Amino acid sequence: MLSAFCSQIILASASPARRALLEEAGLQVEVIPTEIDERSSEQDPAALVVELALRKLHAFLADNAQTDLPVLTCDTTIFFAETLIGKSSCRQEAQEQLAAFSGSAHQVYSGWALSYKGQIISDFDLTTVHFHHLSEETIEDYLATGEWQGAAGSYRIQGAGAALIASIEGDESCVIGIPMDQLARRLATLC
Repeated sequence: MLSAFCSQIILASASPARRALLEEAGLQVEVIPTEIDERSSEQDPAALVVELALRKLHAFLADNAQTDLPVLTCDTTIFFAETLIGKSSCRQEAQEQLAAFSGSAHQVYSGWALSYKGQIISDFDLTTVHFHHLSEETIEDYLATGEWQGAAGSYRIQGAGAALIASIEGDESCVIGIPMDQLARRLATLC
């Protein structure tokens, strides 16, 4: 439980799912989103999510006065068939991503960066997600929910997207956007 180490945190992300994870862990969360240019030439998924989380953190710190609270930024991407997969730009791209995932597995990488008491730490975790074989109708029904919008890989495991998943190897919260088990271990050393 994170609240055993810290009771409040600033989340520099507009993600309701990330906020919910932190609140479920017992933290009071202040949301102050930060935006960056997420373009990168990095092709290693682990390095990419850490790079983007750190960029977000530095952008937050440049725009905001010093705070006594921990500040957390995150980034998530999918690695499938030797390709980085982010958020789809349209419904057609989302349909293609879900069809490609059908009956196979992919890795979800979630990186994070944390600033607290003058220290900056960052890390990532990865989780493997196995999809059921999906019919065209199943994919279309899921797309109709709108959950795919703004989600890496065009799905969310909380809500209707859970029906697409056959199994998950690793920390489920990593797929949602913050590797909570890892973050709790690291916060224990700081707070």
